[in-house]
Amino acid sequence: MESRPTVFEEEVEAISHGSLFANIGGSFGLFIGFSLITFIELLEFVLRIVSTLMGRRKVQSLNLPSKEP
Repeated sequence: MESRPTVFEEEVEAISHGSLFANIGGSFGLFIGFSLITFIELLEFVLRIVSTLMGRRKVQSLNLPSKEP
């Protein structure tokens, strides 16, 4: 019988634990930042719509025909 040569394989980390956690934390921070910016823009949009509607109501109520003597 012929014996086969033994092959040894060694696993090496492609990225360190610290770098892995830093990358995950950076990604979370990025997504949370985008979420916060989106929320603020949505709030600004709603406030602009409300102020526009309130402004139109004020303008419409102020444009009543005036009584001249």
